[in-house]
Amino acid sequence: MKRLIKPKEAVLILIVLAVLTVIILLGNNSKGAAEITVITETGAQVYSIDLRADRRFVLEDLTGTRIPDMEFEVSGGDIRVTKSDCPGGDCVHQGFASHTGGVIVCVPNRVTVRLTDTENEYDAVV
Repeated sequence: MKRLIKPKEAVLILIVLAVLTVIILLGNNSKGAAEITVITETGAQVYSIDLRADRRFVLEDLTGTRIPDMEFEVSGGDIRVTKSDCPGGDCVHQGFASHTGGVIVCVPNRVTVRLTDTENEYDAVV
């Protein structure tokens, strides 16, 4: 009986599949540049920011009142908290969040900054 695939061909096929798998995983991971930042306070979305434009901003409600006293900076597609009235200022010390899936959390002020990507609808592909 004749073999369909020779051992050397099988090894070559496995190598090609392994390389393609690595390329796909690296191309679709959450290390891509984030485009949108969703900022939530106590679970409710209060802001959605495009990270492609550099700016500084504060969170305000519809009446113009700051909620809470926090300042943010967007620079080069990254975002960070530059000022916060929370004790310890851990959210300020977290520095820039720069990749899709990145998160900045201020527990005392109940604020979460989550970076998302507009091109990918899903967090993961299984």
